[in-house]
Amino acid sequence: KGWLSDRAMDQRFVRTICPSSGLSFLAGGEGPPVVLVHGLGWDGARLWSAQAGVLADAGWRVIVPDLRGTGASPPLRAPVTTGDLARALVELLRGQGIEAPALVGFSMGAMVVAAVAARCDPRVAVLACGGLAATEEDAAGVKAMLARASGLGATAFAQEQAASIFGASYVAARPEAVADFVR
Repeated sequence: KGWLSDRAMDQRFVRTICPSSGLSFLAGGEGPPVVLVHGLGWDGARLWSAQAGVLADAGWRVIVPDLRGTGASPPLRAPVTTGDLARALVELLRGQGIEAPALVGFSMGAMVVAAVAARCDPRVAVLACGGLAATEEDAAGVKAMLARASGLGATAFAQEQAASIFGASYVAARPEAVADFVR
């Protein structure tokens, strides 16, 4: 009946699965396309629910994918690279007939949209990134974080990240939100 975090999304958004990439995504609104890509530890609805409705109200066609292995997309069967995630997102865009989207990425999603922009023709309209690894040192930090996640396991890593991302006072005041993040 829908992915857990879909409850946070505006009812105008419909969940669909792209046949060519297998990615699950939410879409809503009409107008020029904007694609909102989540980072590690999130899914599309959980991260972008507040922004998606505002953008749809402002006249955008909003696409909110769940990258491979997250949200309502199928679980991973093997390790993936940023390039793999970008290829799947390009397939989704092509399957939706989207040629010149505005791309927005947060954290690891920023690396994915940068790779998508590099693969697409110059018609990509806008690229907005938060948390893009721009240097060798940044890239090494991302690799170290992914290795730590692999070593700890998904739940333990999510718990560790929640404490770091949200801060002690938020964790104490909003345990249900932190538990949702960890799930």
